[in-house]
Amino acid sequence: MIKDNNWYKKAFKIGARNQNTTNWVLKINPEIRKILITRGRVCFGQTACPVADFIRISRCYKCQRFGHISKFCKSRSQCGICSSVSHETNECGVKNNEN
Repeated sequence: MIKDNNWYKKAFKIGARNQNTTNWVLKINPEIRKILITRGRVCFGQTACPVADFIRISRCYKCQRFGHISKFCKSRSQCGICSSVSHETNECGVKNNEN
């Protein structure tokens, strides 16, 4: 059991703001991570919280590539549904013809 309160650092919270629960991403060292992942939960006071790794992968919705976002994209647009370069995802006829 970890008694010291300095074993983690809050990085940021994720999820919808209108929910009753909040998900926090914490920064911890590898040894403590291994313990928490093995146990599957961590206790804060009387509350047991589930533990999982957090992996964020950025995807550009302009060119559909990974590793950057559209705000910084210098590539040409490509549809995320049919891969056409003649239109953007929100204008895709394939998407509009789905049943």
